[in-house]
Amino acid sequence: MNVRIDGIPVTESDEDLFFVDKEVYPEENQNMAANEEYRELIKHLKTKLKQHLEDSKELSPGTAEALDLFIQKKLAEQK
Repeated sequence: MNVRIDGIPVTESDEDLFFVDKEVYPEENQNMAANEEYRELIKHLKTKLKQHLEDSKELSPGTAEALDLFIQKKLAEQK
């Protein structure tokens, strides 16, 4: 499942979903994403993945450094 294209969250129509049942297709050569049998499981897994991504957002390059400098400045002002 794509979560971003060029840094922008994808729409449902842009998703490139690939789902495989490794017990049935250990070679991972069959995309089962359109199979009705897996619809609810895929929906559940997508929800869990989206929640994980929301909970663990990474900072963009330079943001951590800028935040660190801001905190250092504020701490210095308090002295």
